Amino acid sequence: MGGSRSDNPDYVTQLQAAYGGPSEEGFGSAVFWQPMPGGDDLTQAALSAYRTFAGKLWEQYGEPA
Repeated sequence: MGGSRSDNPDYVTQLQAAYGGPSEEGFGSAVFWQPMPGGDDLTQAALSAYRTFAGKLWEQYGEPA
């Protein structure tokens, strides 16, 4: 998710420089970017990014937390 930094649009690169790139730390902030075709489920894409960000914490506490 997010591709290499050289593939990111400039605004994504700037946001990642300020807030951090894709991470599995589960703390702080991170900017995820992924092009999505029209009609894709934004809720599922956001949940996928959140699962990645939460990393092991997601496995430990799951969606209800």
